Amino acid sequence: MNAELLYILKVNIALVVFYGFYYFLLRKDTFYLWKRYYFLAVILLSFLFPLINFSVFFTPMQVQTMQQITPHFPINVSGAEKGFSTQDGILLIMIIGIAVLLIRLGIQLVSLLEIRSKSTPLDNSHNYKIRKMHSVSNPFSFFRTIYINPTLHNDEEMKAILKHEQIHVTQWHSVDIMLFEMIWALCWYNPLVWLFRQAVKQNIEFYTDKQILEAGYDRRQYQQELLKVSQIPAYLGITNNFNFNHLKKRITMMNKKNSNRMQLIKFALIVPMFAGMTVLANNNVSLTGQDTAKTVEIKINNPNQISVNETTHDFKTIKEKDGKVTAVFTLTNNTGKPVVISNVKPSCGCTTPEWTKEPIAPGKQGHVKATFDPAGRPGPFDKTITVETSGDPASIILRIKGSVDIN
Repeated sequence: MNAELLYILKVNIALVVFYGFYYFLLRKDTFYLWKRYYFLAVILLSFLFPLINFSVFFTPMQVQTMQQITPHFPINVSGAEKGFSTQDGILLIMIIGIAVLLIRLGIQLVSLLEIRSKSTPLDNSHNYKIRKMHSVSNPFSFFRTIYINPTLHNDEEMKAILKHEQIHVTQWHSVDIMLFEMIWALCWYNPLVWLFRQAVKQNIEFYTDKQILEAGYDRRQYQQELLKVSQIPAYLGITNNFNFNHLKKRITMMNKKNSNRMQLIKFALIVPMFAGMTVLANNNVSLTGQDTAKTVEIKINNPNQISVNETTHDFKTIKEKDGKVTAVFTLTNNTGKPVVISNVKPSCGCTTPEWTKEPIAPGKQGHVKATFDPAGRPGPFDKTITVETSGDPASIILRIKGSVDIN
């Protein structure tokens, strides 16, 4: 799997895990502000954890092998040219979907500009603005501006609506909505991201409703006004609408007893959960790998078997801006019969292997080329490449290591 798809897979697995944690442990709690922090934190962590490299803390066992004098100059490796693969097709489909949703988001922003151009200032005396709409539309806010048609509401409704939208404005809830609209566009193929996006919008409304009631507004009257205003159509999904879907859930949460503060300890579980996912996703060093390396050490020192010019290539320090680097390992067939390199498996999607596909005749050489992509991987790296052959040994562990300088 190429590096891009591997990164995307890890990000989406993290989003699934974090949504599952929310759904089963946090969904019914009334800690709406804490849940907002949770949503924002897990987005950052989901996109960050695949980039964390633990190889700086774990150094695999060095493997000493018979060294052969082999000139290091550019060579043509059989099988290096690739056509349009299945992975390329998957990436193309993802990109098309992302482009469609980003265009959709752009259209909504243009529509919002059109609404603004047709509205008129109503009150700019606060640290936010109120603009009067002249069409039949549900009240909403977007960042620091509230949009409302006063002719559709009586004085009590206006008071509740403006108080509701003022909370959205002062809490910058539009940031949450726009962020998750972007995440939805980037991860549209993951159905749980759709649910994540919906949960974020619901939580914002639950929080705002709670603030209204704690300010002393009559619960029954507020709920009746919600029902009344819900009959007016809403405009855009990227705004904070006074009329929000799932009104029944909002009323249920308004009537729900506050959660016990001891249950806040559940939020602390995100720390070990994140650490566990990071270790599992970046587990490039294992005792199994070290044991295999010991076996290879014994076998490739035998002159009647496959020998390798080096099993560890140290790039020393490389610069991220210089792009990909490549190491070429030379395998010599000393077995007395043709040998085929059947497969080459890198430990990380950041490493792309190429290898000789034709049978290697006795006494001849084949090559394994490992290309490392340093983009987004600052600091030390230590990666393994497992070479599977039809000869002896059947499995050879190669390594590339070094350090990436971002300057």
